[in-house]
Amino acid sequence: MDGNNVRFGVLGRLVVWRGPREVALPSGVLQRLLAVLLTAEDPIPAKTLLDLAWMGNTPPSGRTAMQVGVSRLRRWLATVAGGSVAVVCEHGNYRLIRPLGSLDAEAFERQLQRCASLRAPSHRLVDELLRALSIWRGPALDGNPIAAHLPAVRRWELQRTAAGNSLVEAALASGRATEALPWLLRLADEHPMHEALHAGLARLLAVTGQQAAALSVLQAIRSRLAEELGLDPSPVLTSALEGVLRQSVRR
Repeated sequence: MDGNNVRFGVLGRLVVWRGPREVALPSGVLQRLLAVLLTAEDPIPAKTLLDLAWMGNTPPSGRTAMQVGVSRLRRWLATVAGGSVAVVCEHGNYRLIRPLGSLDAEAFERQLQRCASLRAPSHRLVDELLRALSIWRGPALDGNPIAAHLPAVRRWELQRTAAGNSLVEAALASGRATEALPWLLRLADEHPMHEALHAGLARLLAVTGQQAAALSVLQAIRSRLAEELGLDPSPVLTSALEGVLRQSVRR
């Protein structure tokens, strides 16, 4: 079995591929153990792993239950990847050994580095940002509540929204708003309270001649902020509204 053909996806629902084929995942605790170990950048203390994998509902058997769970996960990984992927425990801390580059989040961050090497908005920057965003299949770990407790997941989500904001600027500067629009629609839908993303979406809609839709986007997030958080819109939304209205006047 060639374990080097095994790849893991966390930028969307958790998925494991062996070559071109998707592998059936274990369920419940084993799947959460795998998700935590895949996203951890440092060895995880046993107590932390126990709390995360059981989502705070620690069984009476405590670490014994976790040790059994880890043992079962090891057996599952052996059937999928042979010896190239393994869970090891050192000094009471757990970590996952896997081939370098086998996680989709690594590909995403490498692609962001390519974007950062470009000095100004351009057609090429739009292409590189689109490649970065296309690695995502949905919210990290498909919005599983455990994701909120994983620092790496929070970082990847922040990088994703920052890439979306950069895409807006690059697309507007290079006249490629139409290509960027589907990606901003998707990001704004997944981040309903992210003011900068919604402002960027409105700007793209406006320059593509969809002023009514742009105004609707801005009004919707203003309402959500007021009703759900009791907040007024930030300057980024106010500025976007002014820009959309100016665009309407020019047309």
